[in-house]
Amino acid sequence: MATEILPYNRSKMGSIEKEYERNVKVAKSLKNKVWKGHALICNGEVIGIYSDLKKAMENAKEKCKNHSLIIEPSDIIEHEIVELGLPVIL
Repeated sequence: MATEILPYNRSKMGSIEKEYERNVKVAKSLKNKVWKGHALICNGEVIGIYSDLKKAMENAKEKCKNHSLIIEPSDIIEHEIVELGLPVIL
């Protein structure tokens, strides 16, 4: 298997982070919806609901550029951020 190592591109990472936040917001909005299967979310919207995970993955490759989420109804949970670590004293 070949691996391509790309230089770190901060502007690209920023756009992926923004896309992630948009997609998570959409996923959270599905919390009270009822559906069966796998929801494909990218570009800040639900692309489709698929009964087959493989089909959802194929569509993600075709339709999503930066970031996508494939979730099931049980994947939507509320969580809290827990900060770990000790304060740094200089």
